[in-house]
Amino acid sequence: MNKLLAGLIVGFFAVSVNAIAADTPPKADGGKQQEMFTKMKQMHVDGIQSRIAVLQTALSCVNAATGHDQMKQCNEQEHKAMESLHEKQKAAMESMRPEAGKK
Repeated sequence: MNKLLAGLIVGFFAVSVNAIAADTPPKADGGKQQEMFTKMKQMHVDGIQSRIAVLQTALSCVNAATGHDQMKQCNEQEHKAMESLHEKQKAAMESMRPEAGKK
């Protein structure tokens, strides 16, 4: 009797797992996933390099500053440059979204 009950339970779980597996959508192609990863990685590296360039420019500006007003201008220029980078990165990320995800 216990073997019969154990067999029914195992059979039930096997059928359940197969039903769940049939309902899950197929995974994306491995090549496409790798391509997307490579693009995202390059975008991330480019973003870091862009921020470094802005910070190096800001550092040069601050080092050359001789007064408070010049320091303030350096800060404003850095802030504007970082905002511009953020907007460009945001636009790039939006362009990578699948068509179904766009609004």
